[in-house]
Amino acid sequence: MTVEETNRSTVEIWTPSSELSERVVKLRKHFYSFNERTITNEPYSFTTGTEWDEVYAYHDWANEPAIYQFFPSIDATLKAMAVRVELPGDYWEKTLEMRRAIFFHEVMTRYMPVRIIDGELIVGFNFNTALSRSLNKSETKQRNKEMDKWFEEATHLNNLGIGTAASVPGHVIPNYERVLQIGFKGLVQEYQDLQVEDLSTDHKEFIDALILSCETARDFACRYSNKASVLANKEQDPSRRQELEEIARICERMPWEPPETFWEALQSLWFT
Repeated sequence: MTVEETNRSTVEIWTPSSELSERVVKLRKHFYSFNERTITNEPYSFTTGTEWDEVYAYHDWANEPAIYQFFPSIDATLKAMAVRVELPGDYWEKTLEMRRAIFFHEVMTRYMPVRIIDGELIVGFNFNTALSRSLNKSETKQRNKEMDKWFEEATHLNNLGIGTAASVPGHVIPNYERVLQIGFKGLVQEYQDLQVEDLSTDHKEFIDALILSCETARDFACRYSNKASVLANKEQDPSRRQELEEIARICERMPWEPPETFWEALQSLWFT
């Protein structure tokens, strides 16, 4: 018997703890079966369909040195795979803020898939999404000029070793506490209170864009509520049916209303 055979560990790497619940073990198994499962978090990309449209910004990932060399290919891939979104006829007459709000609303209410994995209690998927920058042709030209200059300077700094290898998502933290206190409904009320008569047209449209973005969160959550109701009606297991009915109830309220239970608060936080 060799030394290696004598000292071979009996511990299996990446095996679940015996203390995990049956639900967590099931969801964990689903998560690690990446090549078999149909629901993944592969990126979705959405475009206005214009020849000049941009869906990716290098600077969003500027503090991640490991992917600088991949920026151009990521950009090209997201453009190639982007789904065209049908937009209102007066879309390009709106301010940039309203264009982005409209585009966001259309994607989340009509194009983004809504899926619930068996056993899930907190729902919401496909957060790895690239949206059109909603720029017109002249805005895109100016943006790309500035982006090229920035990328040249950022690449130089990156090559000098100035940067981090940290995870990027979460570096900009929304005001979760405010949403939990008043819900998106409360935010809409605050924005509506700002709509005084002497506002400029652009300022008013900016506030309208904020309101529409908040309403989009409500409408997207309602899609999950409807999905949970459909699944509940088909569910044969009484226990899971009850869970799906509760998910439907929660998603009808969250994150529009302030939460009243811990489960509601977690769901509101996740949607936000």
